[in-house]
This record gives sequence, structure tokens and C-alpha cells, in this order.
Amino acid sequence: MGCLTYGFSQVGKSGQTLKTPSDAAALLITAFPGLTTEQRTQILEQTATDSGYPLDLTAVGGASWERINLAAAMAAKVVVNADGSVTVKNFSDATKASVADARAITVGGVSIDGFDPDVSTYVVDWPKNKRIPTVSATPAQSGARVKVTEGSSVLSSTGSRFTTRTIKVTSANGSVTRTYTVGFQPTDRDARPVAAGGNGGDRTSGASDLWGRVGNEAGFAGGAGFWAPATE
Repeated sequence: MGCLTYGFSQVGKSGQTLKTPSDAAALLITAFPGLTTEQRTQILEQTATDSGYPLDLTAVGGASWERINLAAAMAAKVVVNADGSVTVKNFSDATKASVADARAITVGGVSIDGFDPDVSTYVVDWPKNKRIPTVSATPAQSGARVKVTEGSSVLSSTGSRFTTRTIKVTSANGSVTRTYTVGFQPTDRDARPVAAGGNGGDRTSGASDLWGRVGNEAGFAGGAGFWAPATE
């Protein structure tokens, strides 16, 4: 792959799906005469170089000839799956191997509502007299590794101190990392979902569900379930 990138380092985001040039699949007609255009395109996608190198147009939404690895595509050993999709067996997918996003983050066994892999920081209200729950994450791509550690109190809040957990996702090829932070806001109420050990919130007093309460005093924008004060 080094000759295809001319020895340059990546200058853009890695792990982005290739937008294959519309006529690129025709290059594989002689190598794979029995496959469809869509199937040949899948071979090009799975053998392509990663995104982010100079001349790559992926970041601006353009089709990228620069990423086509024609030698690997023509030498690919493929399996046609039951649904008609094609899997390349003798080359690793460089794009997927560079993905370090999480697919989901769970707190106390409950997935963050409205989780967005591009949002890096989440805050949840948690009863003062309850143990901080287990935080975990599911990587977006198989082979990626997840490590959860205690974090410092880096989230500012008026009159309180956050307890945080840091989630580090490392891509399958080890070249890309992504960090997420979950902060716990201490509260006097227990409005956790039942699945997280609560009773679903105090609905009789007219109080809002603290699990999804907007923390205006901390200057954060809120939403359903967890709320995310910071994005990347």
C-alpha cells in the first residue's frame, strides 16, 4: 500500500467509506466476468486503501480513484454470500480496520439513548447513594479494542464535582484511537431506568425524569435519556 500513498502520511480522517468512481467496476470485468457491477464494486471497496491520504477526495464527498488498489482487487479471492454480497477473503479491509468509533455505550447495562459516535462526551444524573455503574462500549467494527478507565473530573459544573469514566476505542489495525467520556452528575433523586436498577423515575410528584434531566445549571444542551455537552 505504501506505493499507492507515495509514502505520505494521512492528513485527513481515516476509516471513511470509499465512494467508488462510477465506472471503476468495469476494470474487474475480465477478472470477475460472472459478478455484477455491484459485486465488483464491493471488491474495490474491500481492497481499497484507507481514507485521508493526499489526493483522496473522500472528505469532500468525491469519488476517489486514489484509493483504488487495482492489483489487490484483481487478485482478490472472493466468496459470494447468500444475500448476494461479496466478501474478499485474502485481503483485509483497510478502511474498516481503521475505524475506532463506538457503536453504543452502556451505563449500568442500559444503552445511551440517542448515542452518536461523533459525540465524545456524555453526562448522566446518578443518585448520590448508589454505586457508580459499569460503563462499557461496543466497537463499530469487529477487531477494534475497548478499554474503560476512571477519568479525572474534567467536566465543569456549578457546585458539584463529576465522577467520570473514560472509554478508549482502538481500531483493529492499532493506528487510530477514539476517546469517549461519561460523567456522572450526583443527584438526590433516583430516576434511573428499571434496567439500570431504578424504578423508572418519580412520576407522581411531577418531577422530571432525572435520568434525562437537562443540566442547565452546568450550561449543557440536553436531550432524551443521556445528554451530551460536547461534540467533536
